[in-house]
Amino acid sequence: MERVAFLFSFAAVLALLSLGIAKDAEAAGRDATVTASVDRILTNDVANANYGDARRRLKALLEQCKRSPPCADATVAKIDVGIGVIAAQLGQNEDAKAVFLEALKLDPTTPLPPSVASAATKAVFADAQKALPPPPAPAPTTDHKNKDAAELAQAAAVADANGISDSASRRRRPRSRSRTSRGRASSSPPASRRRGGSSTAWARRRRRSRSASSAGTSRSRAPRRPGSKTS
Repeated sequence: MERVAFLFSFAAVLALLSLGIAKDAEAAGRDATVTASVDRILTNDVANANYGDARRRLKALLEQCKRSPPCADATVAKIDVGIGVIAAQLGQNEDAKAVFLEALKLDPTTPLPPSVASAATKAVFADAQKALPPPPAPAPTTDHKNKDAAELAQAAAVADANGISDSASRRRRPRSRSRTSRGRASSSPPASRRRGGSSTAWARRRRRSRSASSAGTSRSRAPRRPGSKTS
């Protein structure tokens, strides 16, 4: 059952792909046909000053390009340029400039046909090019991943700076004396006595204190005789 469902899905995907390819091929064929028709109209009708028929045929091609699938922007721009040439040849400079501007918005690289462009037509087309708004600024190249990487790098730099400052403060912090050092310091004579030169008397008292302490310890550890009384 799953195999049958997979086969149906695969067939549907192939059908959609085939339909898309067919539409693309149809659009490409239509663009080629329309472009050839525009060239014939400009060469035969516009060059012979048959402006009425040329405009009517160009507008018919413009309506044809609106059908699905639509023509490419370059193809529509070429039709607009032909209509603008006819308007400029008839002295309708404002209309010609507006049509030229629409063509340049669709395709800024669309050319003016030199075979049918008079000096007045070239001047109107140049004015339309000057009136064309500048292209939009390119989007920044940093994507989401690069933005996250930059934020992580900035956070790491801040953390690194904080770690350096903490280690420096720890190095500057004075160390407290250990318990052993404090205990050892008590066995040495006071600083005032060392400076005064009276360390001999202090040492003598220290020896008597140690002798008395050791004597008391030996008496407490001596075994008691039977029948002796404790004082």
